[in-house]
Amino acid sequence: MYNDFKSTAYQKAGDYNLSSFINLIPYTYDVDGADLQRINIHGLVQEISIFESIDKNVITGNVVIVDASNVFGEIPITGLERLEFTIATPGVSKFYDFTVESGEPVFVHKIEKQEELSANTKGFILHFCSMERVRNQSRLFSRAYHNNHELIVQDILRTQLQSKKTFIFEPSKSMHKHVFPAVNPLSAINYLANDTQSKAHNGAGYKFYETSSGFHFQSIESMTNLSSGAPRPNIAEYTIKRKGVRGGGDRNIESDLQSIEKLEVTKRTDTLLNFDTGVYASEMVTHNQFTKQFTTQNFNYLGNRLSVSQMETDKSGEVLLGQGIIPNAFIEGNKTPADMVGRRYFKSTTTKLHNNASLPPKEKIDQKRVSKNVALMNTEVKISVPGFFGVGAGDVVGVEIPAYQNTSLGTTDSISGKYLVCECRQLIRKDLTSHTTHLTLRKDAFKRVLADENFDTFTQQRAEKNNVDYSIAVIDESQ
Repeated sequence: MYNDFKSTAYQKAGDYNLSSFINLIPYTYDVDGADLQRINIHGLVQEISIFESIDKNVITGNVVIVDASNVFGEIPITGLERLEFTIATPGVSKFYDFTVESGEPVFVHKIEKQEELSANTKGFILHFCSMERVRNQSRLFSRAYHNNHELIVQDILRTQLQSKKTFIFEPSKSMHKHVFPAVNPLSAINYLANDTQSKAHNGAGYKFYETSSGFHFQSIESMTNLSSGAPRPNIAEYTIKRKGVRGGGDRNIESDLQSIEKLEVTKRTDTLLNFDTGVYASEMVTHNQFTKQFTTQNFNYLGNRLSVSQMETDKSGEVLLGQGIIPNAFIEGNKTPADMVGRRYFKSTTTKLHNNASLPPKEKIDQKRVSKNVALMNTEVKISVPGFFGVGAGDVVGVEIPAYQNTSLGTTDSISGKYLVCECRQLIRKDLTSHTTHLTLRKDAFKRVLADENFDTFTQQRAEKNNVDYSIAVIDESQ
């Protein structure tokens, strides 16, 4: 995406094109104008923030208002208003369109922090979200479906949420029957997302989320890998570097846009969390009431990893065992962490609930989904870069993190490499004419390969000591 824009449209990295209007649309109709009422508050808006995440169903955001002319004193804000505007990066086709004509205005659902900034000036924040979120909160539906999950989601999106936005989906593995009794549309979609298996990848669990491109229904594996299993190309290569000029004085806009202004490694690993949630290993006990059978399904991170698409592979998509979050090494009693069950699940797999229609196989989904989602949160990096609307939630980027206190120039930290954009916040400071993109990045694999170790260094080298147990009562009596 960074290679496709036209640098001639830029004055500097972080430029943006905001429409000449930021219209507040009340719920009342303009009878004289025979149209929607529109109040242009462009001059009152100081800051715009737009947020998207693979863990959130819809786009949200807010605008910061500074009102020195009492415009909002004459407008009763009821929480039934909409905002209409467009905002884009120069020379980039991907942008936010919140207009009535070609897009859909966002819904103002909350007014917060009204402050008296001076004698005649007030400041406050208007929070907004996509209209689909409002429709979700205001309706329940009941219906039975027998179809592939992506087609069920498509129907709910079009009929219940009444969305006309683009729908981008990943084909699922099989057809199932579901009955939804009086539920919100997004609750039904999220339920389906948890139980969906990819047709192309051997993982489990989907995400339903919105970006400027539309709504997405896909697995984490399809975000990071092509259907062939090969890793998706990075849309950006972010590095910490000094902004400057090239020979002849021309600004290198592409380089400047991919320069990290702030970097924070917020998470590196959490072994106890991984044991507790079943990232490394888990056991599922299933019960089929129809056949009166119990079965046990064991999940092993190291065994599963080789058959599931991962972020860091060679160009063909081959997965190396040691590129995961744990090495193939013994830590206790000749067991690897993947052999030590930290979580046990109990699930019903009763068949023939809907005649011969099958339910999603919980024993092949839940353990994989939990392991993937939590493993992805083990390494988290937050970066701030010059504003760019061409990057968003669900994209793959490369990040080069310098290895500090290293004598070799150009050496990078072991956590450098491919990252998935899990959260994206676009911050426009209209008063400062600046645009910054804040990205939360996570990864499930590393470039470096951890060595195997078949010697148990945890237990075989322990000193032999006699265990001694004391009773506090006996100790007290001896005083």
